[in-house]
Amino acid sequence: MANLKIKKVHDKNIQQFNDLILPLYNEFYKFIYSILRNKTLTDDVVQNSLLIALVKLDTLHNFSKSRSWLFTIGKREAMRLLKTYQREVAYTSEVVDIIQYPIEVPDDIVIENEKKEKLLNLINELPDNYRDLILLRYYKQLSFREAAVILNQNYSTIRTWHKRAKKNISDKLKI
Repeated sequence: MANLKIKKVHDKNIQQFNDLILPLYNEFYKFIYSILRNKTLTDDVVQNSLLIALVKLDTLHNFSKSRSWLFTIGKREAMRLLKTYQREVAYTSEVVDIIQYPIEVPDDIVIENEKKEKLLNLINELPDNYRDLILLRYYKQLSFREAAVILNQNYSTIRTWHKRAKKNISDKLKI
């Protein structure tokens, strides 16, 4: 079936695909891997997503949004796969490594690792929509507008989720 779809793709679309989508490949692969945490599953989702992007490239009207468009396709494919396997998304300390604490003495390294682990646990306890937003905002360093497109939400909703997620984490850290 995939062969039939590829045959319908014109040379013009292949050139556009090479120009717009392929430069994003490494970043896109890392994004999908950050969701799935499994190389084999990531390879499958990336391949399926790129095939969908190639076949549906003619539906992309604003080429400046190709990054968000591709990441949305990838996220949906990854979520579809996760639902199939009914597997919880596992976030690792890479998300927490973005936050930098000043280190003054070797004892602080132990304290820092404990803080990172606690923060990681708090992020994992967040509702899925907040957790996805935190991942996109801090790990992938996307703007609120880009995250809104990927999560298929309004900009104001994303800002509200971000504020609530930060408050949730802050409140739990104070306890």
